[in-house]
Amino acid sequence: MNLKTVAQAFENLQLRERYFIGVGGLLVLTAVIYLSLSPLADKHTQLVDQQSQLQADLEWLHDQAAIVPRLVNSCSGRELNVGRDTEVITKLVRRAQLRLDKVTETGRGISLRVNGSDANRLMRLVHQISCEGFSVQSIDISANVVQGAEAFSGAMEVQRVN
Repeated sequence: MNLKTVAQAFENLQLRERYFIGVGGLLVLTAVIYLSLSPLADKHTQLVDQQSQLQADLEWLHDQAAIVPRLVNSCSGRELNVGRDTEVITKLVRRAQLRLDKVTETGRGISLRVNGSDANRLMRLVHQISCEGFSVQSIDISANVVQGAEAFSGAMEVQRVN
């Protein structure tokens, strides 16, 4: 079938049939255009939403930029204590209001044993030791009942990092 035969067949139709085919063709063309542009419009809407979300995230990150330097660690940023490592640890134990049973220097660092009435103080001691530039290699905290009161003992090995 060539174009001449189609044009001749169209000319042989009645006026209302030609009108019906014209309107039908227009509707088909409209549907094809709509169906081809609809996914593009949906994708555009998604991209606009994503862009606004990313912009909000970027603004939030910009607002949080001042907080980031404070998140490096929870140490106060003060100067490290000077002196022998065992003396520094002894001062930290006293400051934490714990009793130092034993502190010895080993080939790998320092081994210490402390006692106290509060497990939270032992944990604060670990934090303070870390802030002084030591790495806690091992820790063992145990609870004991002494004369009806609960006491805690801790043994740890620490090593100077810097």
